Amino acid sequence: MTNLTIEKASLAQALGIVTRAVSSRPTLAALGTVLLKSEDGRLRLTTTNLEIGLSYWLEAHMDGDLAIALPARTFSDMVGALEGGSDVHIHANGERKATVKSGSSRTVLNGMDTEEFPPLPEILGNEALVLTLVSSEVRDAIRQVAFAASTDDMRPILQGVQVEMDQYSLRLAATDGFRLAVRTLQMPAPAAKPTRFAISAAALKELARILPDSQETFRLYSLKNRNQLAFRTGDVELVTQLLEGNFPDYKVIIPKSAKLKVTLATDELLKACKQVEIIAREGGHVAKFTFTPTTDEKGSLIVSAQSEVTGSSEIQVPLHKLDGPGLNIVFNVRFLKDVLEAVKTKEITFEANAGNTPAVIRPLNGEDYLYVVMPMSQN
Repeated sequence: MTNLTIEKASLAQALGIVTRAVSSRPTLAALGTVLLKSEDGRLRLTTTNLEIGLSYWLEAHMDGDLAIALPARTFSDMVGALEGGSDVHIHANGERKATVKSGSSRTVLNGMDTEEFPPLPEILGNEALVLTLVSSEVRDAIRQVAFAASTDDMRPILQGVQVEMDQYSLRLAATDGFRLAVRTLQMPAPAAKPTRFAISAAALKELARILPDSQETFRLYSLKNRNQLAFRTGDVELVTQLLEGNFPDYKVIIPKSAKLKVTLATDELLKACKQVEIIAREGGHVAKFTFTPTTDEKGSLIVSAQSEVTGSSEIQVPLHKLDGPGLNIVFNVRFLKDVLEAVKTKEITFEANAGNTPAVIRPLNGEDYLYVVMPMSQN
């Protein structure tokens, strides 16, 4: 028999994080639950969908040991609906039921045997590799890369992000076969040895959500004799499987030079892409980019789209500089919008050779980031 008292706001925040690992349609009943367990004087909440596992440690007052698995969505919704800032009192008597009280509310939840809950690996004592990284830098890098990963279940390795580490740098790369995003970071401390692995883009997106936007550090753990990684930031831990398979050699598709080099404002091109997309979405998201040299060397760019259903759109985008010949090139406008929303600098460079070869977008005088995008057929 255990009585537990915990602050409502803290419990609601923790549930908001860990329930993201709960499947909307779990294949096993236990995958729809959150495990509540006392651990070293604190309450640990854990969920998993077998691809990622999330844990959150909370301060709580307990008069005994607790271990019960409760329906995650129901428990989270119930806590969120409780009145004001009252504490939450949980009573468990070992019969797979928990009584939850707060203010004038009293709810009895049916739980499950904790032995049915899939165990997550113990981190401490099982580390093969430990790295300390800066939260805001990795958070930004994930957001600049993970969106380029594939969503096609037929090619699971492309649903991941390749992570490469040498002594002084960390590189993230993702591709869906039509575009490639690569971001390189400097390591805050030298890595013990070079390593390379692929990790689910979905798992990294969850990591980006829980990492603070600050210079705080967090730890990455590679586990002994397990095809798993763990990330620990503050009171939150994320565990995920490594992907099997060979990530493609993406370096071979990065153009070594460019005949056309253009400098322009990030927000101007993003605004044009958003406007043209309104028409382009009814025509396969196809947009045409027409670059023309001018005597003042600034050049001109017209972004256009047309659809038999909705009509046509044409937008003139101011350029800062154009060096090279004129060019007509067609893109999936969503692919450009994605990268422009990820770039943090006010200006970008656009580089291309022809209308049927990859183009490259880079931030101007910013982070070590590049984006390669394949054009569409102009027919």
